[in-house]
Amino acid sequence: MSGHAHGTLMAKHADVCACAADGRACTCDDHVGRGMGCHSVPVGIDGVIALAVNPEARVYATVEQHRVHYVRVGALLEVPVTVLNTGFVTSRVEPELGAPLDGVIALSWDRAALHGGPVEQRRLGIVAHEPGWHDVTVHFAFPGEPADLGGRDRVHLLVHAHNAGSPGGLS
Repeated sequence: MSGHAHGTLMAKHADVCACAADGRACTCDDHVGRGMGCHSVPVGIDGVIALAVNPEARVYATVEQHRVHYVRVGALLEVPVTVLNTGFVTSRVEPELGAPLDGVIALSWDRAALHGGPVEQRRLGIVAHEPGWHDVTVHFAFPGEPADLGGRDRVHLLVHAHNAGSPGGLS
């Protein structure tokens, strides 16, 4: 992205949230008070997963509430996702399994494009088809974009699937 294009995007961002227009630092109370900058993943979000979309349309993902997700085999586990869209992107974010879990884990996701607003709530659906412990790695990216080499576009969720009759939900 050219310096002029990046400057234009940052100026647009500055008009919306009063951040520094030079793009070097985000100084607005909305971001600094919550411990986030314009290009970082936030802290203290309502969702279990937080996705930050920056002006270059890169997705940064983090798990905000670490826990084991217990679910019955075949039941839908809904994981709340908060999307912070500092880039005002209006494209589809697509989740993809990062490990060979074909037939064991299935994902469901609202494939509609982001609406371009600063905050959006979504839900990631996970269905386990076999009992046991599953390390579920999910990558988030826009169509046609390469995966992030540093792994900032993915999260790891620990899912324990159990049969309906298992005592205490453990198998």
